[in-house]
Amino acid sequence: LGGCATTSTVSPKPIDAEVLIGSWTLTNVGSDRVTRAINLRFARGGGLRGEIRCNGFSGRYRVSPPNIIFVEPI
Repeated sequence: LGGCATTSTVSPKPIDAEVLIGSWTLTNVGSDRVTRAINLRFARGGGLRGEIRCNGFSGRYRVSPPNIIFVEPI
């Protein structure tokens, strides 16, 4: 997940559920830049909400380091 809670650069951290909680902006997937930023909000308990421009989505996720697994359709 290439993103950060602010506009400053964030050093990569190991992914665990507590580090993930909060708001993120997805800007890259690996070394590829996404064409439109995706805003994501990860909640405790596995809830996920987000927006891509004017389109909203929600679903569930789980963390299995080093991966974030989306377990319900978004």
